[in-house]
Amino acid sequence: VRQAEIERVRALEQRKKEEARALQRELHEQTLLRHAKERAAEEEAERLRKESLEAALQQRLKAEQAAKAARNLKKAQDAAAKIERAAELRKQLILEQRKEFAKRHEAQAERMEVARRLQEQRAEEQRQQAASRRETIARAQAQLRAAEQQRKS
Repeated sequence: VRQAEIERVRALEQRKKEEARALQRELHEQTLLRHAKERAAEEEAERLRKESLEAALQQRLKAEQAAKAARNLKKAQDAAAKIERAAELRKQLILEQRKEFAKRHEAQAERMEVARRLQEQRAEEQRQQAASRRETIARAQAQLRAAEQQRKS
């Protein structure tokens, strides 16, 4: 009977130990499960934080690209405006140069015309003087002939 009691107590203790081990295993599994859930939650939180950071970086990059594109457009417009102003200034300068050339050409043409008229006038005066001299010489010769004929007669 005593042996049976010892066996019963031993079986009871054995059962308690197994229940305690089972309870420890269950608690350990719950702890592992809780740690796995916490780790998964932390990883998800980290993933969401990284996604948020990536989205913010993408947004900032897009904003910077838009700002750079706007600056480049403004630079291009400014450069185009400068080119147009330079072309307009060149056009005005060319027009002014052409006007100055036309004035100089006109003045030169006028001087040449005055010189031509003056030369023609001098040539005409020389022709008239030559004709006048010929007439004077012819009159003088005629008078000499007439005087000679009077002497002869």
